[in-house]
Amino acid sequence: MQKKILVVDDDEDILYLVSAYLKESYEVIQTSYVSDALYIFQRDKVDLLIVDYLMSPRNGMYLVKEIRKIDTRTPVVVISGYTTSGLEQDLATYQIASVMPKPLEKEELLTCVESLI
Repeated sequence: MQKKILVVDDDEDILYLVSAYLKESYEVIQTSYVSDALYIFQRDKVDLLIVDYLMSPRNGMYLVKEIRKIDTRTPVVVISGYTTSGLEQDLATYQIASVMPKPLEKEELLTCVESLI
């Protein structure tokens, strides 16, 4: 059975790109909405969460905080085109396994995912 990865980003191009990189080896579920992501996460057994840091109207850290209330074990990868001091602080607080800069490189993403699930 393939491992299941939930990808959350408000940029449709990023969703398409990440899915294209991962779909050969993993089952990929994608959404642009935090509310949908919470529902999917609670409904399905997700092995890894990949989430954009800055989204609108709710950002990726809101999603991570909500997920950590119900699950502290699922690895989380945050992707971001921006680096902030808040992101560095959130790494430890919310047990974020990795932060990947945009634009995403295929081999770097695959290596990261393989190391986490």
